[in-house]
Amino acid sequence: MGHRPGEAETGGGGVWPSLVGHLSELRLRLIYSALAIAGGTAIGFVYARPVLGWLIERGPDVRLVALAPAEAFLVTLRIAVLLGVGLASPVVIYQALRFVWPGLTETERRYVRWYALPALVLFAAGLAFGLLVAVPLALDFLLGFNAGPIQRTVSVQAYVDFVTGLVWPFGFLFELPVAVALLTEIGLLTPPFMVHLRRYALLAALVIAAFLTPTTDLVTQLLFAVPLLVLYEAGYGLCWLLHRRRARGPAERAGQASPRAEGDP
Repeated sequence: MGHRPGEAETGGGGVWPSLVGHLSELRLRLIYSALAIAGGTAIGFVYARPVLGWLIERGPDVRLVALAPAEAFLVTLRIAVLLGVGLASPVVIYQALRFVWPGLTETERRYVRWYALPALVLFAAGLAFGLLVAVPLALDFLLGFNAGPIQRTVSVQAYVDFVTGLVWPFGFLFELPVAVALLTEIGLLTPPFMVHLRRYALLAALVIAAFLTPTTDLVTQLLFAVPLLVLYEAGYGLCWLLHRRRARGPAERAGQASPRAEGDP
């Protein structure tokens, strides 16, 4: 049977070029992101040893040793990669937005413009809190615990794993206010609903802390749970403000329209 006129243009022939175009665009964005991470890692490798020295200076008053021939190199490489990802993250986020931007609605684009910068600032604040507050408190408790006549010697890899495992989750935990704001904007969260969820927030915070902490002690878990509860309350305040603004908007527009309605013949 012959094809109808225009069938090739409106059928699968129109879908395939579009799919190929999206895949080509995705490949280009991935290449740019990979190049940014590679360049950031190269720069991070230059500063990896000073960063490691800074971590050791701020670290516990114990002897740090390398237990394997390649341990020092692997730790340096890991720090370089982490620094590279951090340096390249603005480029990676920009490439991701360039890929999804054409498919976003105007409302979604407005949300990206409003909350992209606060999200980056909160992520950096979370990392700083984890590195400057949570890590020293956790180390002071764990290494200050009197375990008898035990000489404390920590491998440098175990120390770096502990620091990175404790710091990175704080960056994501500090995104809670942004998540609450977005859910409030689209109407999924309201202040009364958050008040209702508050009774479960403590249990959820303890569960999340137990899942994220690199150790099983209660003090380290509280270092996660307490900031999470504070962020929940901050998110509640932000939800209340946004909900009040949304509720006040229609009332103000109605108040502006009423004088004109009264003056009509």
